[in-house]
Amino acid sequence: MFILAAYGYKQGQVYNINCQTAPLVESIRKQAYTDICNLLSTRQIQILKEIDETAQRLETKQKKLYRLENPPPEEDPKDIAQAKSRVKTASDTKEQKPEEPIEEIKKPEEVKEDKKNVARGKAEKNTKKEDPKKAPLKKPVVEEVKELTPEEIKQQKLDAEKDEVRKEISEIQIKKEKLNEKLDLVKSSKERYTTIPKEIDLIDQSGNRKFVKNKLEEISSSFLNTKTVYQVVIIEENDSYQLFDIDGYCIRSVEEDLTYADEPDAKNKNKMKPPIKKK
Repeated sequence: MFILAAYGYKQGQVYNINCQTAPLVESIRKQAYTDICNLLSTRQIQILKEIDETAQRLETKQKKLYRLENPPPEEDPKDIAQAKSRVKTASDTKEQKPEEPIEEIKKPEEVKEDKKNVARGKAEKNTKKEDPKKAPLKKPVVEEVKELTPEEIKQQKLDAEKDEVRKEISEIQIKKEKLNEKLDLVKSSKERYTTIPKEIDLIDQSGNRKFVKNKLEEISSSFLNTKTVYQVVIIEENDSYQLFDIDGYCIRSVEEDLTYADEPDAKNKNKMKPPIKKK
């Protein structure tokens, strides 16, 4: 015969209920407190490490973006050519004068032949007549696609890389902020559990308290159901209670938060009833 006592964030322990209630409750109280404190301390160390790693990544990305936005000046090809020309010696830079072309003297027979060809060409041009029926065909308008120059292509790639780095920086900054929020919540949770609770109770799945303090001398199996999950709660001075738990936001990772959703209970079995105040 056993039960599961649930506490903290997705924590719990199985207990044998075939025993007196007093030692059972004391064992649950100490074990729940120890487990919760250990989980908070471990998570705090993990978050501090994540914050340090995230800060290093952020610094690396910011340096990369600065290099992209402030590239070193490139040397002008004209300046390079001029520098090379200055190195040349005077003997290498001497320009040779081009030889003047010698005009070919045509013979009188060739001159007469040229004149005949010119006259024949003029006559053929005058005899050609345009057909009025043939209207000129309109050429389809084709949009001219402007081809990018190598410099423009290079600039586009550079702009795309800048945008990608800026996006990564933004994501890292958001993660760092969330980690700091989680760290603050862990610290506040540890302050909440600086001392072990004086009194606890068990709540069944219907939200009913078992009032174990009134049954310390009884056998637990007489009023607890075997194979049942009981939520551990802390009893306060006015006999109200609060869950002996941890806010899961500080325990979950940033990545788990993206897909996390509370699982609603269709029958509201796990819904806690409000504490009854004594008049």
